[in-house]
Amino acid sequence: MSPSPEVPPEDHEIARRIRAGDRAAEEEFVTRFEPGLMAVARIRAGRQAAGDLVQETLTIALPNMRKGAWTGEGPLAAYLAAILRRQIQKAWGVRRADTDPVELESLPAAGTEALASAERDEQHVRIRHALDRLHASHRDVILRHYLDEQSVEAIARELEVPRGTVLSRLHYARKKLARVLNRMERSVHTFSRARSARRKNAADLSES
Repeated sequence: MSPSPEVPPEDHEIARRIRAGDRAAEEEFVTRFEPGLMAVARIRAGRQAAGDLVQETLTIALPNMRKGAWTGEGPLAAYLAAILRRQIQKAWGVRRADTDPVELESLPAAGTEALASAERDEQHVRIRHALDRLHASHRDVILRHYLDEQSVEAIARELEVPRGTVLSRLHYARKKLARVLNRMERSVHTFSRARSARRKNAADLSES
């Protein structure tokens, strides 16, 4: 049997404090894990659904942490990702996740931080579109392994397939994902160059 993933010492410490009723530890817990959960939820389910899914995940996780449901067999991030994945699976049958996460009201304000935020949002959109082009079984193992931090053995156990099948799906999923993302990147660069050329031509005409 393979060893469990290494658990950071701070995971055990914050879990101990939460079990002891430390409310400050609960706030630290949310501050530490909410951004990562949001990033995963936005890729898995889209921007529109992400906020509610993360709140539901934390609402389930915190009472469980107080009761000692997390036993330290794996990192807290993986434990929370598993709860989030179940919430997404439950919600999928009730509502269709938005396939285009970008909304007018979510456009960032001006400034350097806004530019960085916009770049991250654009990257999330590209990743989601690329993931949507994968076969469902390949997409599932990619998300479980890289976003939920599940080991190959844990994925095989949950899906009830041989370890080699998981490794094969990961291999082909990575190759196709890389091809799709590379094509998208080339398309973006081509569009940017064409737009720059059009602007330069317009500027030249206005000066003449």
